[in-house]
Amino acid sequence: MRYLLAIVLTSSMLVLTDGKMTITDNAYTGITIAIHENVPEEALLLHNIEDAFTKASQFLYEATRNRAYFGEITVLVPETWHSSPIYDAVTIETYGTSDFRLEATG
Repeated sequence: MRYLLAIVLTSSMLVLTDGKMTITDNAYTGITIAIHENVPEEALLLHNIEDAFTKASQFLYEATRNRAYFGEITVLVPETWHSSPIYDAVTIETYGTSDFRLEATG
């Protein structure tokens, strides 16, 4: 979590956009996080994003008195990154329509 926060605060910019996020049975679904192609490929980044949203989901659940949490989150990786067996093909998600965008700055 500290690593991701350090990335967001010092070398990246996280932008909230108007995506296709919905809430069903108290779970926010359809959340898309897109990583810009200027973010260097790093093995721990996806793990750190997952960890940050897991912790944020727990906080949201407690803060809303057990009424809301993050359910389904999709992370779009840049085409410039190496392929991986854990990646699925993109269907309709794009960087421009994502709910959160992670960009490197400077």
